[in-house]
This record gives sequence, C-alpha cells and structure tokens, in this order.
Amino acid sequence: MKMSLTEQDIMEIGKNFLEERIKALQKEVSYCISYNEEIKEAVAPLSALLFCFSTIDLLGSLYTGKFDEHNDTQNAKSYMRDMMFYSDFQITLLQHIFRHKLVHAAEPKWLYENNGEFYSWSCYSNHRAKHLECVTLDKESHANNFSISIWSLVEDIADSVHKEQGYLNKVLKKENGIFYNFSKTFKKIIS
Repeated sequence: MKMSLTEQDIMEIGKNFLEERIKALQKEVSYCISYNEEIKEAVAPLSALLFCFSTIDLLGSLYTGKFDEHNDTQNAKSYMRDMMFYSDFQITLLQHIFRHKLVHAAEPKWLYENNGEFYSWSCYSNHRAKHLECVTLDKESHANNFSISIWSLVEDIADSVHKEQGYLNKVLKKENGIFYNFSKTFKKIIS
C-alpha cells in the first residue's frame, strides 16, 4: 500500500520528527558525557560524538534533499555552514579529525595534516570556551591543537533546528525550496 501524505501531514509529522531527534540527541549525549566516578571520566564521549555527527548527517540530507551515502559528507558540510554557521576551516577539521574516523575506524584521527599544518585534538564534555578553538602549539613545527566540546556541539545542533531563523522554521515557512528538499528526503526516510 502506497502512503500518500499531504504537505500539512509532512509538516506536522516532520516537525515532531525533528523535535524528537533533538530530544533524543540531548538525552543520549547527556548520558554519554556524564562523569563516571569508577573510571574517572565521561561514560562514552566517542559514542556521543558519533551520535552528533549522525544527527548532522541526517539534518544535512534533509536540508539538501539528497539521501544517500555518497553525499553524506557534502550534505553535512552544507548544513554546518548554512545552518550552524561554522567556517569551512572548522568543518574541515571536524570532518577529517572526528567524523570520518569515528564512522570508519571507531576513533578520531590522532594527527591530521592539512597544507603542511599538523593538528592534534582535545575533547571536552562541556567547555563552551574551548569549542572549535584552534591553538598553535609550535609555530616552527606547524603543530596545532583543535578542541571540541561535545555538549556545545549538541547545543549548536539544537539551536540550528530550533532558533528563530533555524531549520525547522525554514521548513515550516517553506522557505527557498527547503520544504521541498525536506519533504523529498523525509518521504524516503519513513518509507
């Protein structure tokens, strides 16, 4: 039986879908970055990051209207640039240090080289001031450190969906083809 949804159905179901995805992200990551007294660190920070990047991939697919594994990186890049307002440099480091290696090798890349510059990384459970900070460690050896704050990433994702000019409002206002892309991809996801 083929399901036929009206625009109003898609808007209502889609709104609930996006809201539930963000609530699930916040709940799961909150647990993953909670401090475990026995091991003296966060419970599962890499799992938290993986869930963040999976959510960004999903939002990127909905945003661009392209839902397949060949476009995930570009979809996510478009979403992070246009809806999360991250710079191309930040996106490159996030994708090459964290996203790609977490998805394919279950851990971030230990050292990333880009145009003769070398980047190590630091990960914080919740430290807004360190989020997306890039610090030069040694100018002569071109050594840098890129930091990520997991909870700040979650907040940025949630804000990108819920803020006044956020993704959800753009979908509901049918702004600039965004509803069409959302609708097209959302139908693929739920079928």
